[in-house]
Amino acid sequence: MSGTSQKQPVAMQTLLICTVGGSPKPVIAAIGNTKPDWVIFVCSEESEPDLSGPRPRLKNPSPEPVPPDWPAFLEAPVASSATDNAVVHDSQRIEVCIESVWKELDDAVRQWLGQSDSHRVIVDITGGTKVMSAALALCARQWPCRYYYTAELAGQLRGWIKCARQWPCRYYYTGGTKRGKGNVGIVVDGSEKEFETANPWDALGYQAMEEFRLFFNAGQFAAAKLCIEEAKKRAGAKSVKNKFQALETMAAAYAHWESFEHKKALSCLERVFLDYANDMAACGEGYWRGQVKQQVRKNIEQLKRLDTAGTQPSEGLVVELAANAQRRGAEGRYDDAVARLYRCTEAIAQYRLLDQHRVNSGAVPLESVPEPLRGQWASRAEGGMLKLALQDDYTLLGALGDDLGKKFTELGMAGEKSPLSARNSSILAHGFSPITKDAFDGLLKKVEELAKAMGDGMVGAVKFPKIGG
Repeated sequence: MSGTSQKQPVAMQTLLICTVGGSPKPVIAAIGNTKPDWVIFVCSEESEPDLSGPRPRLKNPSPEPVPPDWPAFLEAPVASSATDNAVVHDSQRIEVCIESVWKELDDAVRQWLGQSDSHRVIVDITGGTKVMSAALALCARQWPCRYYYTAELAGQLRGWIKCARQWPCRYYYTGGTKRGKGNVGIVVDGSEKEFETANPWDALGYQAMEEFRLFFNAGQFAAAKLCIEEAKKRAGAKSVKNKFQALETMAAAYAHWESFEHKKALSCLERVFLDYANDMAACGEGYWRGQVKQQVRKNIEQLKRLDTAGTQPSEGLVVELAANAQRRGAEGRYDDAVARLYRCTEAIAQYRLLDQHRVNSGAVPLESVPEPLRGQWASRAEGGMLKLALQDDYTLLGALGDDLGKKFTELGMAGEKSPLSARNSSILAHGFSPITKDAFDGLLKKVEELAKAMGDGMVGAVKFPKIGG
């Protein structure tokens, strides 16, 4: 096939939602300018349009006789079959208006936008009471947004260029070029003009950023990421999207970290520090001030050490597990926290055995075990090799004359009455009862004492930055 065919733009399907007041002119202007496929009139009981005829007719609310030119404005240029009313039962009370608009329109809008990427919504807030317009604007800011793409051929060498039509939920307002009463009164007939406002999410982005900050500082990184991800979809300005992208990447980094996906966390944090530093700074002083930046830099170095440790037990892994357990405990997730403390206790012994005695606890030659322990464990060996559990690790350390094995016993962590047994009785392990705060706190203190026996470097908790705090 020779040549390149031009891809035609997809025709947009428009739902117009407009508030209705005493004058039909703003509604007629909005319909004429936007040429909608479906119109929903947000109206009071007094201003509800009559949809029974072939075209919607707006009521004349005035007790005065109908002016001679009124019929020219009564009929809106759209078929009644493509119109609906959303009636607000008290147009002067903001809470009633919001409840009515949300109840009447939210599902309809989401279903409309869900049909295809060519469906969009335009909101005209001109008519109706000021309270009705405010209610519609507030509800509309939560409606989902998509990005629409058309393609244009820009020459044989340039290929296809994608042109984004962003923010399908748009706001319109019918003003005018002339007004009465010294240009401060109502719009003069015939001078109506439709104005498309800027995307309110570009101005309201600070609200999403505040929600992000609250989630992030509470350690709810997945929620923080989702919050700012949704805000990014609604934003129109590139500068706002860039700020949201920076925050999303930062939240993703710490969400990966909490899931022990250290490579992914490192990649995201390096992007925050190197690629998105300007965008983070643009978010405000609290988001990228010296303290936040310094903590991110420190976290990057900690992640690098975890990454280079590979699959071997390491000092960094011990510190990481202890810090993760503390964060879960701070959230009140004590079963998760104790599971991490249990693994941390095991990792301490595994690291000590490997670092000081060159013993891999997952494959210990029976002949390397001192007597009389060797005789006691002989029946467990397979092919002359032993695979040790947590209590075994510390028993072997004691047999090797290592003080850490002795410390483990002194702390009361050996045997059936060990506080580590809380993990086994947890509902997430083999038991049926959740772990209490006291059980977690008691085990945490003993694990910290055990870590201190290995050196001061083992108790330095990993800290995450706090935004604006």
